Amino acid sequence: MSSNGLTSAHDQLKEWAQGDLTCEQWRNGVRFTKKNRQQVLDQNEGFKTETSYSGQNFRETRVYEVKDGGLNVRSKSKTSWADSRRTDTYRCSADSEETKRFLRNSRDDLDTDGIE
Repeated sequence: MSSNGLTSAHDQLKEWAQGDLTCEQWRNGVRFTKKNRQQVLDQNEGFKTETSYSGQNFRETRVYEVKDGGLNVRSKSKTSWADSRRTDTYRCSADSEETKRFLRNSRDDLDTDGIE
């Protein structure tokens, strides 16, 4: 960070190369810092999306919901074994890696107005 408090283009490029920034974020200068992540979660109260994955012997569905300033995740999975069904529900805080990944992946669908 430079003396004027701004992140240099070199630092942003380094973060992008490490996978911390998407191309769009790098171009727009938007970063999902802890403060920004909380602001995005607050702005998107009630947002809900679902993802699914199916492999050879495994199937999983995840439901993500922004609620009360955090991210609620419900995961339902099944393998080829008869007794292998599982349902988990947990809450992620704004500083968790899963929340950061969710925000990056859902960025185009979320309200990010006013985020610097």
